Amino acid sequence: MTEETNSNPQEATETPAPEPTNESQPKETKSEAKGKGNNGAAKSGPPPKKGAPNSRRRNRPQPAVFPDRGVTTMRTPIQAPMASNMGMDAATNILDPFETKVGYLYHFTAKRLKYSTPEERIESLQELIDTHMKKTLNPELLAERIAKVEQQLESVGFDFDSLYADAQNFHGSIQSPRGKQLLEIIVDIDRYEAMRAAAWLHGLISDKHHASEYYRYKRALEKFYRAIERMSDRARERNINPLVDSGSIWGWTRAQLQERSQKGQKGQGKGNGQAKNASDSDSASRGNAEAAPEEPASEEKPAKGNGKGNGQASTAPPADGESSEEEASAETAPAPSSDAPADTASSTTST
Repeated sequence: MTEETNSNPQEATETPAPEPTNESQPKETKSEAKGKGNNGAAKSGPPPKKGAPNSRRRNRPQPAVFPDRGVTTMRTPIQAPMASNMGMDAATNILDPFETKVGYLYHFTAKRLKYSTPEERIESLQELIDTHMKKTLNPELLAERIAKVEQQLESVGFDFDSLYADAQNFHGSIQSPRGKQLLEIIVDIDRYEAMRAAAWLHGLISDKHHASEYYRYKRALEKFYRAIERMSDRARERNINPLVDSGSIWGWTRAQLQERSQKGQKGQGKGNGQAKNASDSDSASRGNAEAAPEEPASEEKPAKGNGKGNGQASTAPPADGESSEEEASAETAPAPSSDAPADTASSTTST
């Protein structure tokens, strides 16, 4: 008989699908578990976005946004009349970037360096900026040159109020005492430029002197700003301390670092010498121990009777005369008889 197959597909038995196990189910993330309530049901509302930034970290204040109010303040608007193009360009292109660079130097000095106190470090930074300002711009020499040109213009009856008849008003802002000091120097340079131009028009100074003084202060302003910019960029990018010549954030100078390195080399050399001497002594003692002959483990003790005589005979050989006499007596002496006692034979051989 042939087996009958079920041709109706509806009547065919369907195998039940396997139930999903816990391993196949995706694991519940922390955000989903946090979104559920006490009864395990999900809370109403849209699901949190993946990769959303943390609100606390995002709202955390940054040092650049909130500067230290002990050394800088909020930007204060200020205006000043400028009688020359050089003064206007310098105030427009240098003052605001200078305040930004100095603000970061204050932050770096107060927060990043690892020695003394923040107040002492900030005071050192202010002295460094003042030193650069006096070295490049030299306000005292500038005041002397302004007074000299004023005397020359007074001799021809020049009206000084006419200098600012067509002046341009500079509108800017400052946020530190060093920025205010720089603006005052720029105003003095602008006045000196305008007065010198008037003296040149009246034939009081030569063309060469007028041009050389113009380029002198133009380069001085650029040089001063480049020095501050270089210090700020090195501190920001390479973490270099501008207050010491070595750039160490711990305040070590080059002389101190060199002295420390020399002390370390001396101590290392001394330790190497001691180790070398110890190794030499160990190798010498090891060589001596290998070269020395080995002593026998045990020595046989000589016999009591003949040990002393044999030892003396082996160590000290007899003289020539004695050996000949003994040999002669041994040849002439008759052999002992067998009947003689043992005492007589031993006495004969000893004589």
